[in-house]
Amino acid sequence: MILEEKWRTKTLTVDDLKEWVKNYSQGCGINLTPEEIDHVAQYMMDIYYWHTRGIPPGSFVEAVIRNDLREASWSANDINAKALVLYGKLLIEIPGAFSKEWQTKLKEIERR
Repeated sequence: MILEEKWRTKTLTVDDLKEWVKNYSQGCGINLTPEEIDHVAQYMMDIYYWHTRGIPPGSFVEAVIRNDLREASWSANDINAKALVLYGKLLIEIPGAFSKEWQTKLKEIERR
C-alpha cells in the first residue's frame, strides 16, 4: 500500500523500491544479493521515471511497460531475468498501469 501511495503522490525513492524488491523477492523465493536488489530497484525506478516524468526507457523497461513477456525475457540481462516476476508484480501494484494515460504514453514511445 505504501508503494502505491508514493507512486501516486510522486514521492517514490529508489530506497522504497529496494525495500519492496527485498520483501517481494523473499516472498517469491527469489534469492537476490544486495547488489542485485539495487540493480532491480534502479530498473524499476526507470519505469517510475518513464511514467511520472516522461523519460524514455531502455529496451528491457520498454518491453516490461508494454507487458511484452517475450521481448522482456529476450532483452533482460541475467539479473533482470532472475527477477522478471517482480516486474510483473510491480505492474500489478502501481496505480494507473495499463490505464488510458499509460497507453497514451506508450504511443509516444512508438513515435520515436
